[in-house]
Amino acid sequence: MAENGMRVIATLSPCHLVDGTVLLNLPTNGIQLVAANVVAGQPVNAIAVNKQLVSNLGNGQGLYSVDLNERMSGTTPNKGTQSTLGNINTILLWNDAERNVNFNADNSLALNIISQR
Repeated sequence: MAENGMRVIATLSPCHLVDGTVLLNLPTNGIQLVAANVVAGQPVNAIAVNKQLVSNLGNGQGLYSVDLNERMSGTTPNKGTQSTLGNINTILLWNDAERNVNFNADNSLALNIISQR
């Protein structure tokens, strides 16, 4: 993934997130999970949410868990300030490693989302 790049994991529009979980097998450095409110293809607000390390898998890989909620707190990607976000309709991965990050064949994610219109 390119430096400062993002990859869309889920778009819920016209619905928004109510609850859910994400289980991620990712490189241990530089990849963040982002919850966002996107309107007409443009992010209005976004936060990088806290990932909980479930297990260090070795070789620079980790297993992480994230609980998703209707209102979530985290750090804004561009400003680095703490913020709370509601009306979440998009989930993304963001590379904030200040370098390209290579994924391998073992990297994966499982996503369980409850949404509401």
